[in-house]
Amino acid sequence: MKGTARRMLLLAVATAGLLGVTAPASLASVSASAQAPASVSRTQAQAITIQAVSTSGRATKKIVCAISVSKPNYESPSHKKVATVGVVACSSRVAGIAFTLILTKDHSPVAKRGFASLGSKRKVGDVSYSCPTNRTHEYGGVMFGTVIFPPGYEPHTGSFAVASGQAHLRCR
Repeated sequence: MKGTARRMLLLAVATAGLLGVTAPASLASVSASAQAPASVSRTQAQAITIQAVSTSGRATKKIVCAISVSKPNYESPSHKKVATVGVVACSSRVAGIAFTLILTKDHSPVAKRGFASLGSKRKVGDVSYSCPTNRTHEYGGVMFGTVIFPPGYEPHTGSFAVASGQAHLRCR
């Protein structure tokens, strides 16, 4: 079981790495549809859920995973870095979680990090970028990846892509 879960997670990480080459262009429609309304605060995250159901045994079991990426904000009080945070939180342990988090500046990727976890309910990742002084830019966050559910759950894997709203930030 553990060997199978590891192989599947490695496959998911490799797939996410391959998607990283084309993700910003292919996620343009996701980014456009996930824009936060003007009344949303700067730090509010855009979120989606995925789920899997197990019908083995007497009772039906469901695992629900909430996936969110925060709207970029200043990482420190000095306003010299911009950061975004990605979270995958599931209702029960899953076999694996793998995702890539991208920070964009003026719709071009400037920072990217990959994250993976085996046998956990939650994985949090962040990515930051040292921003140019006295310049205002539009920053955004994009997250895509895969959740591998335990054996007996359908679907066995769930893929996701979510984009944050854009934030106009001026670094000092």
